[in-house]
Amino acid sequence: MDINCPHFKLCSGCVRDHHVGDVGAYLEAKEFFVHYNVVDVPLHIGAVCGWRCRAKLAVRGSSQKPLIGLYEKGSHQVVDIPLCKVHHPAINRAADVLRHWITAEGIAPYDEERGSGLLRYVQLAVERGSQRVQLALVINGKQESWRQHSVLVGALQRLWEQHPDLWHSLWLNFNPRRDNVIFSPRWELLYGEKWLWETICGHAVCFHPASFVQANLEMFECLLEATKQQIPTKAHVVEYYAGVGVIGMVVADKCQRVTCVEVVPLAQDCFKQAWQKLAPEQQGRLNYVSGTAGANTALLQGDVNVVVVDPPRKGLEPVLLAALCQAKRLDKLIYVSCGWESFKRDSMQLIASGWKLSRAESYLFFPGSEHIEILATFER
Repeated sequence: MDINCPHFKLCSGCVRDHHVGDVGAYLEAKEFFVHYNVVDVPLHIGAVCGWRCRAKLAVRGSSQKPLIGLYEKGSHQVVDIPLCKVHHPAINRAADVLRHWITAEGIAPYDEERGSGLLRYVQLAVERGSQRVQLALVINGKQESWRQHSVLVGALQRLWEQHPDLWHSLWLNFNPRRDNVIFSPRWELLYGEKWLWETICGHAVCFHPASFVQANLEMFECLLEATKQQIPTKAHVVEYYAGVGVIGMVVADKCQRVTCVEVVPLAQDCFKQAWQKLAPEQQGRLNYVSGTAGANTALLQGDVNVVVVDPPRKGLEPVLLAALCQAKRLDKLIYVSCGWESFKRDSMQLIASGWKLSRAESYLFFPGSEHIEILATFER
C-alpha cells in the first residue's frame, strides 16, 4: 500500500511513502508478544489516504506567499502541503481557502525569530456527517486586545460569510507566548456551533477544538469494536484516562456499570453533552469522575471486575500501575496504548505481579508513520 504524496521528500509528517504496512514497530511488537505466548497479533490497516480528519498546521511565510503545513524534515522551516494525500479532502480545501484569505486580507503569518505576525497556527477538524470544518485560528496576541485589529474583525467575518458550506464553526485561540506551545487555554467562539458532533460506533459524541480526538476515526472505531468484544457481559468497568468518554459510551450497553475517570475539565463538559443524548437506561450505567487516575485508585475496590486504561504516551501513572499490580480481585485489564516503550515497561510490571497477557492486536492509526497503537488484554 502506497501513499505517493508529492510532499513526501520535504514534509516531516510521514516517514514512509511506499509499503506503509511494513512498520518496524509492528515486527518488534510481535516478538514481544510471542515471548509471552501470544502468537496471533494482527495488524489492522485502513485507508492510507484521506484518513486524517483533524490537522494542526503551522502558518508561516508572508501574506503574499503564505505557507500552511508542517516543518521540513530536519529543520524548523515550514513546508506548504496543499496536496497532502493523508488529509481528508475537506482539510486541503479549507487550507486552500485560508491561503487565499491571508493574501486577500493582508494577514501577517507568524515570524518565530521576531515573535511578530498575527496568525501562528490553524487547526482544521472535519465533521464527517456534514463534511464541514471546525476552524481554529491561533492568534499571536492577547484575547483582551484582538478586537483592536479592526482589519482582522472584518476579515474574519468575510472568511465566515464567503464559505457557508465549508465551515462548521470559527474559533480563535490566543497565544502570545514565545515557545512551541500551540494552544493556550484562551478560546473564543466567533461563528457557528460550539460542539462538533461525530457518530462513533453508533453513538453521538461531541468535541471542543481543545479536545483530544483521534485523527483516524475509521481505525479508532475498529479498535473500539474490538475493545467491546473483550468486555464480559454485565461487567462492572472502570475506565482511566477516559477523555470525553467515547470508550465508556461504546461499551456501556454491554455492562452493568461504567465509571469514566478523566482529569481535564473540558472533557467532562463534552461528556455531559453526549450523556444527555443517551437513553435513560444507558445514562444510568455511565458515571464520570473528574480527577487524575492516580487519585482515583479507590474505584478498583468493590465489585469492579474489568479495568480499561488508555493512557498518554508516557504510560500509566506509577500510583495506578502499583494499584493494578496489587488488585487481585480484578478479572481483566484492557490496555489501549499509543506509546510502545511505555507499554512494554508497564506490561512487564503487570506480568511480574501475576497478570497474564491473553490477547494483543495492533493498529496503524497513522499510515506513513512508524507508529502503532496496541490493544492488549491481561487476565488474572
